[in-house]
Amino acid sequence: MKSNDEFIKGIYQKYEKQVNKSQEKLEQEEPIFRTQKKKLPYFISGIGIVLIFFAIFSFLIHNETNLKIEEEKKLGSVQEVQEINLPKVENFENFYKLAKEQEESATNSRYWNETMEESATNAEKSDSVSQDGEDYSKTNIQENSVDEADIVKTDGRYIYSISHVNGKSKIIITDANLPEQLTVVSVVEEENFTPRELYLFDGKLIVIGTWDEYQYKTLVLEAEEDTSYVSKIKTVVKVYDLQEISVPKEIRRVEVEASYLSSRLIEGNLYFVCQRFVNTSQLLRGTIDEANEAEYLPTYQDSVKEEEKQIGFDEIYYFEDRNDSNYLMMAGINLKEEQKEVEIKTFLGAGEQTYCSEKNMYLATTKNSYNSKTREIENITTQILKFELKDGNINFKADTEIDGYINNQFSMDESKNYFQIATTIGNGFVIDENVSNTLYVLDENLKEVGKLENLAVGERIYSVRYTENRAYIVTFKQVDPLFVIDLQDKRNPKVLGEVKIPGYSTYLHPYDDTHMIGFGYDVTEDGKQTNGIKISMFDLTDEKNPKELHTIKIDNGQFVHSDVLYDHKALLFSKEKNIIAFPITRYQKGKSIYEADVYQYSFENGFTKKGSLQSNSENYEGRIKRIIYINDMIYTIAENKIQAFHIDTLEKISEIKIGG
Repeated sequence: MKSNDEFIKGIYQKYEKQVNKSQEKLEQEEPIFRTQKKKLPYFISGIGIVLIFFAIFSFLIHNETNLKIEEEKKLGSVQEVQEINLPKVENFENFYKLAKEQEESATNSRYWNETMEESATNAEKSDSVSQDGEDYSKTNIQENSVDEADIVKTDGRYIYSISHVNGKSKIIITDANLPEQLTVVSVVEEENFTPRELYLFDGKLIVIGTWDEYQYKTLVLEAEEDTSYVSKIKTVVKVYDLQEISVPKEIRRVEVEASYLSSRLIEGNLYFVCQRFVNTSQLLRGTIDEANEAEYLPTYQDSVKEEEKQIGFDEIYYFEDRNDSNYLMMAGINLKEEQKEVEIKTFLGAGEQTYCSEKNMYLATTKNSYNSKTREIENITTQILKFELKDGNINFKADTEIDGYINNQFSMDESKNYFQIATTIGNGFVIDENVSNTLYVLDENLKEVGKLENLAVGERIYSVRYTENRAYIVTFKQVDPLFVIDLQDKRNPKVLGEVKIPGYSTYLHPYDDTHMIGFGYDVTEDGKQTNGIKISMFDLTDEKNPKELHTIKIDNGQFVHSDVLYDHKALLFSKEKNIIAFPITRYQKGKSIYEADVYQYSFENGFTKKGSLQSNSENYEGRIKRIIYINDMIYTIAENKIQAFHIDTLEKISEIKIGG
């Protein structure tokens, strides 16, 4: 392609050539006409020059603009804005109408918060081991390159933890450079702010928490006074610069008037989901003229722009096939572009479970349908929303509704633009022949392309784990079937094999390409009572005949508990260091004993208990919540203390009080 200078030079050459030809022609013509014709070409030539230069100028401007846009696209400063294909609320009158429709249908359909017994979450897709020379553990996550927030993070030297002691919430930064002399280098605390989860990115600490303001409010509706207790809750994201570690400097703050649901950090872009409850029953008790419109509009504030902003009804989307007047707020912060304002997208909707790939976020919400006469559950469905994520921007892509309800976020997975989700069909409270399980495969528009139905009739799902072209599903009633499902043909998923063992696994974690660890409960023969925690190693080498290779029972009795059964972030796993560690609470003689159990595994000897890391505290604040490693040390983190143990001998090296 020619440069601009070359292009201009070519134009001039063609112009001069044309002028010379015209001049030669004039000289050959009759003298009587030469003078008259001589003026005309020069006049025309003058116009031609103007037109040519105008064309050149237009071309250059157009060319430079295109080059600039292309360059800016490469740099990520030009964003492709896509209009969301959903109707907007537009005004308060429409909101009032939608709220009324929702209230009228609430007797037959309402959102269900899972109240069944605690279910486990599944493990990450990668080991929590060192990378690129870094020798410290990372948060146990579901997807590679998609970080999840946690209550403890480490950068290999400092331990960042959230502590709640004596009614006070603090962020504690502990220097672990000298394990024999653990030192608290900074304590961050703010009144009315409760930190909940943390991220680390590029020398910055990102804290997600809630800010609460409580007040009594008196309303007068139709000459009646109604005094209610109002809580104004905000989700607050605070970004601290850690250059001066002893005095972290807050450099960014984003506040959203809603309750925090979940978040993910992808390539320096933080995406978080909030929900704001709207008291529609209170709204509908009076007329629309008696209502204060501003009270029903959510607000947010970004320190980049300083002023608080109100999200108008003309900015709020809703789903025509759903009845919900609460706000679902999606937020994106580009942490690499510090002056770029937070993006907020607001919908009338709800969310319960969140799954996130590198490109998309999915929100799943369970919906119950009730019999109007018996008030019993007639049908349970799951509503799914899909959002595209890019450079801190969020764009709604698709939604759908499928039969059944999911176990947790690990019931969902994205593979090669397909979305895979496993549900239990029927009433989860009553396990009978009407209960079964289904695995759906949906395309990028959430249209069904394949499914596997009637899996494990009379049982419900307790855990799901996906790998490339495979799904592993655990169901339970009296025995624990682990199903191996082939997903290579997305239109025709099928069961390859299964293994049945006593008890059930509530948590699955990959050990290698052909083996998986199951954490769960041993049960009595009738399946009605748990009999202690059990760890199993499943051999999946022969997918048509999977088997339980090894198993170990922890405390042959029911008075034992571990967070690892329902919180995947509680597990410390390193195949490289041969560590399987998790918090555990034992109940003995009316007392709670807080520990962390450490196991090793080999194909020759199976699971071997290496030892227990003692908290030596009967106070609940001494309960071990996380275990991490840095180099050759293991650290246990509780609300009120951090302890250091040698990774080989498990000998206690030091202890430091925190949070007091």
